This record gives sequence, structure tokens and C-alpha cells, in this order.
Amino acid sequence: MYKSILLTLLGWLFLSVNSYSQPQDFKKTIAESQSDSVVMVSYTELMRSFMQTKIDSAVFYGEQGIELFNKNKYPFGEATLNINLAQIMVFNGSLIKAEAFCNEALRLASIHNLPTITARAYDFLTMIHGEQGNLVKATDFAYRALKAHETLKDDRGIISTYIKLSAIAIGLDKPEEAINFSLLAESVNQSTIKDPRLRVGAYSNRGIALIQTKQFEKALIVFQTIDEIVTGEGYNDYITQVSNLLNLGSVYSNINDHLNAMQVFQKVLTLAKQHNLPQIENKSTLNIATTYNNLRQYSLSNTFAQRVLKTSIENKAQVEETESLKLIADNYFKLGDYKNAFNYSAQYYEKLLELKDSQNESDIKRLESTYKLEQAEEQLKQANELSELRTKQRDISIWFAVISLIFLVGFVYAYFRIRHLNGKLYELNEEKDKFFSILGHDLRGAYLNNVGFINLLKENNLEKEDLDYLIKEVSQQSQYALETLDNLLMWGVKRMNEGKKVFISEFQTYPIVKNNIDYLQENLTEKNITLQVDWDSDLKIKADENHFSFIIRNLLSNSIKFTPERGTIRLSHQMIGENQVKFSIQDSGVGIEKERLGKIFDSITESTLGTNHEKGSGLGLTLCKEFVELNGGEIGVESEIGKGTTIYFILNLAK
Repeated sequence: MYKSILLTLLGWLFLSVNSYSQPQDFKKTIAESQSDSVVMVSYTELMRSFMQTKIDSAVFYGEQGIELFNKNKYPFGEATLNINLAQIMVFNGSLIKAEAFCNEALRLASIHNLPTITARAYDFLTMIHGEQGNLVKATDFAYRALKAHETLKDDRGIISTYIKLSAIAIGLDKPEEAINFSLLAESVNQSTIKDPRLRVGAYSNRGIALIQTKQFEKALIVFQTIDEIVTGEGYNDYITQVSNLLNLGSVYSNINDHLNAMQVFQKVLTLAKQHNLPQIENKSTLNIATTYNNLRQYSLSNTFAQRVLKTSIENKAQVEETESLKLIADNYFKLGDYKNAFNYSAQYYEKLLELKDSQNESDIKRLESTYKLEQAEEQLKQANELSELRTKQRDISIWFAVISLIFLVGFVYAYFRIRHLNGKLYELNEEKDKFFSILGHDLRGAYLNNVGFINLLKENNLEKEDLDYLIKEVSQQSQYALETLDNLLMWGVKRMNEGKKVFISEFQTYPIVKNNIDYLQENLTEKNITLQVDWDSDLKIKADENHFSFIIRNLLSNSIKFTPERGTIRLSHQMIGENQVKFSIQDSGVGIEKERLGKIFDSITESTLGTNHEKGSGLGLTLCKEFVELNGGEIGVESEIGKGTTIYFILNLAK
């Protein structure tokens, strides 16, 4: 939403020069002219000529001009080109760089009293922070820009600032404020410059605010009025026309006038193809698919939704891919094709998680970039202060040397101390990342899938075959979630008990083994696996009973997971000397690659799918190793691809 207004406003903020010359003409003027103001105009036009085609060239000439004007002591030209570079960065999504150019322009404007530059810098900083989602900062800069434009008696600047404040209010979910600001913008425009583009900007915001307040009939009139303006003689702005049509179609959909909505979205699709706007084409195709769904023409809806899915995958458009998967799943469900409905529903929930992860990662990178920029500025400030301090203290070198030596000793101590703590922090961060990965993806994903399955089951009109299929899937996902949760709980208990004594006792092993076999019997039966148990019923060991049970259950569960149907698993033990016993879980499964053998007990490891696509968190084997070692034992693995795996562990016998 904010982005559409941003693109409309960009054109108004660039230095207005009416010229149709070619780049070589501007270069010639720059080389020959003795007037800084003429050279500045030529650099501006040269940058604008490359803005949409060769960004690197535009930036190159902008920085070249800044260097020249700095040398010639022409601050207005230097500040103007900084603003123009900020515009180029905003246009191409490089918001951190744009902010840096704006701040430099503000610095020059403050030193040399350049009020027009100040106003333009505030305009861009409003948009930059709005694009970053920092609407509080955006509001602050918008009011600064408004004050600057009022001081300059710049009607265009005042109107565009009211439009920006309206857009920010929409982003803050304050539709009444948005409507008031848009009315102010329209009022000033009508009484002064009567610019149709500014009128469209104000109207667009009012229409969107009316949608937010569910006043759809009023919003419809607003967007129909905009359509008359942008299709009128002399307007020639297909981007604004397309944007308005999307809003108009959305209103028709909200009032359930799906036939008119379809006509509007078909028109958008035609314009998008005509003007080569692939993103708009994809969006309008998805809108058409959604409208067909609303019209209960589910097969036609799927035809268009599948096109969107294909294009979205090719272009890595995660939002459209997620929305199309959801729509396809709904279409198949309405058509009674429950297997396809389930498959696309599962893909939808998986992509939804990926989308959230991607958005979070993007937010983190943006914040990290902002932090690095602020950190660099702070370091520069500290360096300047340190330089001044050293200049003042150069005559007292002896005391300075003593103080430096003390500081150095303290620094060295602090360095090694921090390095040690950083090592610990890195380990904790790895565990934290693993923990949240399991919670956020594996465990949450299982429950999300079950939500999708249960929603299908609630309809109560499934064929027996579909019903059996879904019940089996729910059972498997629930079993996986329970196993993952059990591992997480044991992991948490171990971390809380770190440094405390293990609860060692002497106990018989066979009853524990038997209980865990019974617990996993359904998994064995489902894959028709033969389980051989060579176990002395009187065998007693000295260990933590809960740890032993967890180890047996996890290792047996792993063997079942990686053993194909009709395979075999053998549980056995053998004495090692007089004081120890070696327990083995041997399977006829798929085996483990040599390069993975040394990593399967690592704290951070990727889980692999079982022979029936069973999932795992990758945490169980790590805990098994830790529990074995806590009980004074050792654990190991032997494996060969295609021939199976044996995992063994050694513990102490009871006396």
C-alpha cells in the first residue's frame, strides 16, 4: 500500500528540468560549461537518463558530480546530487544507502542554510522509514517536511506531505486520520495548483481508508472517480491506472459483485501484458482465479491458480506461491477431490512457514544493516573524540604510558574473558537456534498439518478410502509430534540439571526394554518389521533409569524409521569384562553415508526422512550420546549403505 504511493510521489520530488537531450549532450555540457548550476542540471538529467536502465551508471555520475562540487565549494549542487542519489536508491529498494545520502544532504543543508534541500531530504526520509515499516519515524519526518514546505510556501510540497501522512495513517490502521489528511491534501490542491496527479494520490488514500472502515459503497465511488481521471485526456499514467483498477476490483469483490470484479481484473491483466508488467500480470491472474472461486467455478479457478503457482515458483514470488497453493487446495476440496486437497493443503502450510521464516530473516537483515550503519557513525564519532583527547594529552606522555599499560592489561584480560564467554555464547546460540528451529518448523509444522487434516475431516462427507488415508496421516503426524516433544522435554530437563548429579540406581533392564517395545509396536506392525530380542531377563545395570529408557526408545525408534517394510531389527547385549555390558540395536535399514557417520551425534545436525518419509528433529541421537556419557559410558555406530546400521552403547553392570 505505502509502496504504491511512494512510486507516485517519486516523480514529483526529482529536480524538474524539461529536456529531451541524449546522455552525450549532458556529458558535453559538463565538460565545457563554466557554470556550476548548469553543470548540476546536466548531472541531474544524466542521472535521470540512466535511472531505470543502468543504475550503476546513474550512481557513478552522481558521485562524480558530488566530488566535483565538493572541490568547487558548491554545496547546493553537492546536496542536490545527494538527494538525487537517494531517489535512485529508494527507486531500487536500497533504503539504507538512500538514508545515508539523505543524511549527508541534511548535513550540508544545515551548514549552508539550504531550506529547499532540507525539505526534500525530509520528504525522502519519510518514504524511507515508511518503506522500512518504521511508521513512527516516518510520521516524525513527515511533520518536519510539512513545516519546511510551509516555511517555503511550497504548495506542492504541502499537498504531497499530507498525502504521505494519509498513507502512514493507513499503515498505522487509523483510517479516520487518513481520510482527514487526504481531504486536507485535496482542499489545498483545489485552491492552489489543481494538479490531477496530486488529486489522484489524495483520492486513492481516501478510498483505501474507506475499505479499512468497510464503507465499500463510498470507496467504490472514489475509485470510479479516479478511473475517470486517469483514463482522461492527457493523463498517460498506466501504472496509476493499473493500481487503481486493482483497488476497484477489490471493492467489487468485497460487495460480492464478482462479475464486475472479473471484468476489472481481466482489464488489469490486458494492461499488464500490454505494458510488460509481470508482477501485476501474476497478481491479476491470481485475482481472476479467486473471483472464479467466488463464482463457484472451481475448475476454471484452478486453471488460473496453477498458472500463478508455476510463475511464482519460477520467479521465487513466495507470497503469490503461498496464496495460490491455498486457493488450489480449497478448489479441490470444493470439487470433492480430497487427496489433492490434502496434498496442496500440506504444501500450503509448508510454504506458509517458509514465507514467515523468509520475512523474519529479511527483517533481521534490514535491522542488522541499520545497526551497522549506526555503529559505523558512532565509531567515527568516537575516533574523532579520541584523536582530540590524544592531542591534548601528548605533553604528559609518562602518565599516559602508565595509564595505557594498565588499560592494556585490563583490555587483554577482558579480551580473553570475552573470548571465552563468546565461545560459551556461541554454543548456547547454537542450542537456542536448534531449539527454535524444532519448535518453529518441525513441531509447529506437524500441528499445522494436523489442523489441515482435521478441517477436512470436519466436513464429514469423505469416502472411506479418503477417511482412512487422512486418519493414517493424522496418526503419523501426531506420533512424530509426540516424539519430538518428548525429546525437547528431556533436553530441557538435562539443561536445567546441568552440573547436578545423575540419579544412579541399580535396576533390571528387560522390563524397560519390553515397555518401549510395546510403546513402538504399532510402528513395527505398520512396516511389518521382524523384531528379534536376545536379552537376559535378569540383566541389571547401574545407571539413571530414565536415561536408559530414553536411549532404548530413541534408538529403537530410529531403527524402525530407517528400516524398510519387512525388514529386521535385533536388540541384544554382550558382556565386556566383568564390569560392563554392551547394548546393540542392529537393523537391516538403508545405512548411513561415511561422511555423515562422524556427525550423527552432533548437537546441530539435519534430520533425514525415513523409508516411509517419517520425520525427526535430529535431536534424539544427540541426547542419547549425552545421557550415555553422563552415566559413565560411551556410544558408537557402525554402518554400511544398503546393509543396515548398528548403534551400540556401553554402561556399567550392577554389582
